Amino acid sequence: GDAARQLKERLAPLAGELLGCAPGEVIFAAGEACAPVCEQGMQTHISLAELAQKAFRRNLNLAAEGWWHVPPLDFDPQRGHGEAYFAYSFATQAARVAVDRVSGMARVLKVIAAHDVGRAVNPAGIEGQVEGGVAQGVGWALSERVVQDAEGGVASANLSTYGVPGASEAPAVETLIVEAPHPEGPLGAKSLGEPAIIPTGAAVLAALRAATGAPVTALPVSPADLLPFLEAPHV
Repeated sequence: GDAARQLKERLAPLAGELLGCAPGEVIFAAGEACAPVCEQGMQTHISLAELAQKAFRRNLNLAAEGWWHVPPLDFDPQRGHGEAYFAYSFATQAARVAVDRVSGMARVLKVIAAHDVGRAVNPAGIEGQVEGGVAQGVGWALSERVVQDAEGGVASANLSTYGVPGASEAPAVETLIVEAPHPEGPLGAKSLGEPAIIPTGAAVLAALRAATGAPVTALPVSPADLLPFLEAPHV
């Protein structure tokens, strides 16, 4: 908002010149700059894309840096009481899994992920964020295990022993974008970083319980956790 206001003030004089009105009369809306009343023979509106091109040709600075801070929050970190965040993101994910009856190995086939993003400023970026978050969540659910030695040191200290999943283990992801704009967010947008990862582990865990009957409650889930609850294969 702060950066956009700076650009608006910078572009208004040029827009007024092109539209035949005073800079303060220019209305910026719906991707255009418009003049409510203009000089005879002058155009009444111009797209922001065209206005930006004309500004560039005149060497107008089209870069701006803004500053924003979250509203004051009433939160007591010692007791954990109050509002820790000014806006909350909501998400729901469902997973489809397959489990090998002989080995107990599980694989996530597909994840359907519905995320409230406030306002989808960049839908393609949202899909990429969710797909990446789901891939990380699958690793958290099935393979990424932190092993500590007797002294508390991390024994799984490299990728070969930690269990990061590869690209071939990433499931298909169907992203459902839900828009519930937040008044404090940029254009109503909410965050979508960790929310793309957090539900995946729970969704995979629930799917494994439904598929096998194993009362798994901790992540990651290993074949040893599932094998006692799998039926013997038919010969």
